[in-house]
Amino acid sequence: MKPKGETMNWMTKDWTQGDLNAVVKKIGGDGIARGILNGTVKFTVTETSNAKATGTAIVADTKHFDLPRNMSDSEIEEKLGDGHIWEENVLLTTLEHLLTEQEGGKDGKLLNNGFANLFYTRSCVVDVHWNTDVREWVVFTWKRDGGRWNAGPRAFTVTETSKTSLDEFFQTRSRFFVSDGFRNLVVAKATGTAIVADTKHFDLPRNMSDSEIEEKLGDGHIWEENVLLTTLEHLLTEQEGGKDGKLLNNGFANLFYTRSCVVYVYWNTDDRRWVIFTWKRDDLRWDAGYRAFSPAT
Repeated sequence: MKPKGETMNWMTKDWTQGDLNAVVKKIGGDGIARGILNGTVKFTVTETSNAKATGTAIVADTKHFDLPRNMSDSEIEEKLGDGHIWEENVLLTTLEHLLTEQEGGKDGKLLNNGFANLFYTRSCVVDVHWNTDVREWVVFTWKRDGGRWNAGPRAFTVTETSKTSLDEFFQTRSRFFVSDGFRNLVVAKATGTAIVADTKHFDLPRNMSDSEIEEKLGDGHIWEENVLLTTLEHLLTEQEGGKDGKLLNNGFANLFYTRSCVVYVYWNTDDRRWVIFTWKRDDLRWDAGYRAFSPAT
């Protein structure tokens, strides 16, 4: 929660202390607050129309920092840096993914100790926290103001990469080969910046054609070029030198489907380098054991 006074500790069992207690104001006063504490009042989540969220969106990969001291919204946003603003549809899909993973207050990226997890949209600050008394996830929104968040909450942003840096990254160099086809069909088509997508995948249980793989990947498996570039840059940087990670590094292919082609990424175990090719969809079959990726939606 966001206390309005410098010294107030919203974690106290007595949520009603002080005239400035924002929690009490938000939830309806002393009676409601005490009802929550003694278990007679609980939050319920109701469905509402997502007026500002348009279309579908991928689940974003996230980065964050934990507030080292009491900080204002402006200080937090400055530290989060460029690209920290969440589009509403991306925030919804990402939160749904994170909250599903941490259902029941499980450990994960979100703090589950009662401290706030903060997400900044253009219109508001979204505060997600695990209520340790009623054992439920709670979501509030706040207006930006001059109040200060206590030390300890976690502020989230999306992972972004610029088109210029991606163009520089996807060049053939030592320990890294990029085909002309990938440069022409993916790098050249990417526009602007994009978030790093969280991914889902399956390993081919048998030899499979493109149409069979795409059917199994399901709706939303097509990669936009800019999202694929940012996501691949992130994955390949994490697995520089052939380290273990989400991408197979045993010489088998990692497959990504765009509208125009199939992107084929593999670790060349002889030359010890990552290799990226593109292929046209056809009726040939990819070998069992290869891995097919799609954005998490």
